[in-house]
Amino acid sequence: LMHTIGTFFNSPFSDQSTTVQTRQSIFVKLLQTTFKIYQCPWLTPPQKLNVEKCIRTLSEVAKSRSIAIPLELEAKVQTVFEKAAALSRQTSKWLLASKTNKLEKMASSSNLQNDRSVMEGLQEIVALLEEQLR
Repeated sequence: LMHTIGTFFNSPFSDQSTTVQTRQSIFVKLLQTTFKIYQCPWLTPPQKLNVEKCIRTLSEVAKSRSIAIPLELEAKVQTVFEKAAALSRQTSKWLLASKTNKLEKMASSSNLQNDRSVMEGLQEIVALLEEQLR
């Protein structure tokens, strides 16, 4: 259902329709209900993401068509977007950290191999010097 709502409001049909402006109260109720669904604890993460996308679409439509949204609802919707942005930033940081750790591990592994090579080379030199001293 959320996908259908989002698809409708992103379609050219919705852009050409004046019904949204004439039925602003119904549009606001749709946004309120969508937000209530977003708060349901039984939603799976993919479902929650789909509802979040729908809220974002409805919010963008409201702004582009100058539809008045109650301040309380607008604040709640903004909170949803801020949480999503924070989660996205944390995910990016985590991915960057995991890549950095992999690179460091690869570098330290490479350094260990270099250290071994140097030590083996030094052992060969020491062995040669010992032979020459005898």
